[in-house]
This record gives sequence, C-alpha cells and structure tokens, in this order.
Amino acid sequence: MSIVIVFAGWMANPPTVSHPSASAGPLGFNSPNNSGITAMQKRPRTPPTNNPAVDYQTADSEHVLKRTRAFGISDEVNHMRVNILPVGYSGQSHHGQSSYSSDDLPKTVVMTLNQGSVVKSMDFHPVQQILLLVGTNTGDIMIWELGSREKLAHKNFKVWDLSVFSTPLQAALTSDYTALINRVTWSPDGTLFGVAYSKHIVQIYSYHGGDDVRNHLEIDAHVGSVNDLAFSYPNKQLCIVTCGDDRLIKVWNAVTGFEQYTFKGHEAPVYSVCPHFKETVQFIFSTATDGKIKAWLYDNMGSRVDYDAPGH
Repeated sequence: MSIVIVFAGWMANPPTVSHPSASAGPLGFNSPNNSGITAMQKRPRTPPTNNPAVDYQTADSEHVLKRTRAFGISDEVNHMRVNILPVGYSGQSHHGQSSYSSDDLPKTVVMTLNQGSVVKSMDFHPVQQILLLVGTNTGDIMIWELGSREKLAHKNFKVWDLSVFSTPLQAALTSDYTALINRVTWSPDGTLFGVAYSKHIVQIYSYHGGDDVRNHLEIDAHVGSVNDLAFSYPNKQLCIVTCGDDRLIKVWNAVTGFEQYTFKGHEAPVYSVCPHFKETVQFIFSTATDGKIKAWLYDNMGSRVDYDAPGH
C-alpha cells in the first residue's frame, strides 16, 4: 500500500531549483482504488524557452496561488526536482497550450511512500510542492514532505461536534463511526485544505507549516456522501464548492461556513465539480453519475448549459 511519485519525460533532467522548507511559520488567510497511486502532474506542458533557469508551472490554473508568500529554504530538499514557480491565480491564460501525447505521461519513478491504507485522493501543495496531502479509505489525512519522505502530519477521522449536526448524520455515525475520504484538496494559496467524506461531512483545516494543522470549519454539507470539493473565488471571496449523493451542488463561505448557493437540477448523484472562469465570467462545471454535465453561474437561476457525456 504505497504512493508512487513519478515525473513526466521532459522533466527527467530539469534544472536544479531551491525549494522552500516545509516548516514555514503560520500562514495567514488570503482572499484571493488501489493501494498504489501514481501522482502525476496535472496538464503537463512544454517548458518555456524564455526562462530556462526554472521549471514551468504545471499546476492547473484553478489550483495555483493568487498571492505568493515567503518561505525559508531547507538545504536537504534543494535537490528535489519539483517546480515551485508561482503563477497568478486570476487572469490565467488558457491559450497557446501545446497538444499532448503519450510522451507527456510520467516516465521515471522518483520515490515510493508506504501509506499503510488505500489512497483515495491526494493533492500537491500549490506553493510548497514538496508537500503532498493524502486521504485514505479509513478516513485518515496525512501530509508528506517528499524531500525527507517524512510524514509531517496525521489526522484520524473524527467529528468535532456531533451535537450540531442533523439527525440523519447523528444516526449514521452512531451505528458506524467510520467514513472514507472522497477528496482532499488545498486552497489556491495553501493556507487551507478541505476534506470531503463519504458521510455528509466536509472539514476544512488551516495549515501553518510542519505538523501544525488546525480545525477551521466543519460542515454538514450533503445528505449521504460528499463526492467532491473544490475552492473558488467568486466576487474575490474564497468559497468552497461541494457536491453529493443528494444531487445538489453547494457553495459555502470559506471563512464562516455560511451556505451561499444551492444548485438543483441533476437527476443523479453529482460526482464531480470544477470551478472555472473565462474572462470575467466565473462558473462551475458539474458531472453526475448518469453522464449529465451542467454549468452554473454563481446565482440561484439554475444550470446554464447541459451536456450528455458520450458515456455514463
């Protein structure tokens, strides 16, 4: 039961870049099934030629930081060949991307991390990309530092305050106090991360470097499984987007946990959500288990676009 870290072919011999320590000081808030999982870079691209001294940022534009922060440099991780070039969160261009082929798939195994349970979801820190956030089928959350292969933080599944939750959730947890993780993801600047569980709950943690992980928000988000979670910035305010087996998509304030929008219209459990923007228009794509794809603006007017996927 392990995680295999691999890099794409064009990064087989990247230039050496100094990388930030995983033990940085507290980070403030910005507004801006198998046991072995391969962690590949998202949307690999051809490196630019105008700055050969650094690797090109390959993170998706919806997952990179809006405002950079200063971190200390750790000598033991200077050799790690992982790019950390910051890219602006807003106004990210999607033009000029090269087409992809099998050559873009990861080729070289860099390391294997022994996890101890089945990995369900993981995400690299958007700034300190030597940090890997992992969620498992037993509800465990871990943060790994790839430079030292050290497990910096470990959280077990635990409800912070059961008394404030709905009766169905209390009943579900009384009979079976376990939950698997469907999604873990960092906020765009890495100060927060979210966890979506198979039973109703979303938990948001604040991350302050090293093993300093603190409870931030706990939300009774959906009836049944919470299948996906993402961060977004409608109206320049950090929000959390969730979806679940109750066929709903919801948007929550990331500071207060207040529910801002509920999107109804899917006729099957909603499996995935993807916040996106084009020019000044921000919207959310969603997919359901019946193959339906919808797009929503940040209002309560219903879906603006409906697609049928080629397969369910």
